[in-house]
Amino acid sequence: MTIAKAAGLCLVFVSITAAGLYIAEGYRAECGRLRAFLRLISHIRVNIAEYRMPLGEIYEAFGDGAPELDGFTELMRADGFETALDMTLAAYGLSDAAGHALREFASGLGMSAAEEQVRRCEICESVLAEALKNAENALPSRLRLCRTLSLAFAAAAVILIL
Repeated sequence: MTIAKAAGLCLVFVSITAAGLYIAEGYRAECGRLRAFLRLISHIRVNIAEYRMPLGEIYEAFGDGAPELDGFTELMRADGFETALDMTLAAYGLSDAAGHALREFASGLGMSAAEEQVRRCEICESVLAEALKNAENALPSRLRLCRTLSLAFAAAAVILIL
């Protein structure tokens, strides 16, 4: 076997393994995004219930409390929660239940009395908390599966090339 072929085989093995680890990182990121949305919804609920703040001020007061949301907070401040959600939700890879809960929450945000807004926040928080619990419970097996399959595919690719 030549040095070039050995280097090529190493490159194939490392590339396939890295792809599996990248997919596994996406599962970890999903949990982080759910936690970030929970912090944001809780922040909105508290500021509506306790201080009756306008949404724009609530968004500004959140600061950069959700770096896991990859620019969502900036979009939210500029265009509102619903528009920011429409522009970013598909890229987040959240469960259908979490996505639906966020869309329902966003569609009615700022459209009713404070008490109703607080109730909507609580409903959204409970759905997101359940989605987070499910994602965290599934995370170890998903990570293990990604690692195992990527190593198996990489080994198979190297064997086929040999």
